[in-house]
Amino acid sequence: MLLFLCTRYKLTNHILLTVLRHHDKLFKVRPLLDVISHTFRNEYRPSKFVSIDKAMVKCKGRLGFKQYMPMKPVERGIKVWVRADATNGFVCAIQVYMGKEGRQPEHGLGHRIVSDLVHVLHGKNYHIFWDNFFTSVRLAEDLLRNNLYLCGTTRSNRTDFPANLKPHKAEVKALRATVNRELEKAKQKAARAEDKLINAMELEKTYQEQTQMLFDIMNTGNFLDSVLKMESPTKNRKYQKVHLFYAA
Repeated sequence: MLLFLCTRYKLTNHILLTVLRHHDKLFKVRPLLDVISHTFRNEYRPSKFVSIDKAMVKCKGRLGFKQYMPMKPVERGIKVWVRADATNGFVCAIQVYMGKEGRQPEHGLGHRIVSDLVHVLHGKNYHIFWDNFFTSVRLAEDLLRNNLYLCGTTRSNRTDFPANLKPHKAEVKALRATVNRELEKAKQKAARAEDKLINAMELEKTYQEQTQMLFDIMNTGNFLDSVLKMESPTKNRKYQKVHLFYAA
């Protein structure tokens, strides 16, 4: 259709690129991505357990859909949704995240991502694992209808989360207080253990220094003379010789 418009109305290359860019932000590499996805799907059969998560591809160039995620090892780059074999990490499917459409955030993003990545697994009884970003009751029901099973954490503030399973505020507050108290105890215990370790290391270092000094003195051949010099700060040679004679 685009080629017909270009031929019919003699559109310039600039206008053609503008139309393509509005249609698909990855139009320049879309053929390569299609080949990669086709190869992943046809050349490898994943195990019964698969996982879905996001990944970051490092990118420092100027890009409209480049993401910033400070909690990831790669902070700036291209966000990619990945479906991989949970037993060995082999990537089976990818989808590049090109940002939100318009000025409003996309609703049901996790549901759409999972649906796109697992549509080829329908009816095959796969077990899928992910984190709480994707989990929802509606998604679980949709997957179950297609003989797919999920396992993942969830968020109690989801709109479709069962009300009878939501924790009470008092219980959450008590649980957080207990966790904070246990964490404080663990920190204090770790600090005491660290102090003991530092003291033991200092004692070990002092013992090694004294032992090395004693070995150095014995190797010089003037052991008694050196001991007397250490015990008596006087510089009277006669006094030291008397002690040497008496010691001999």
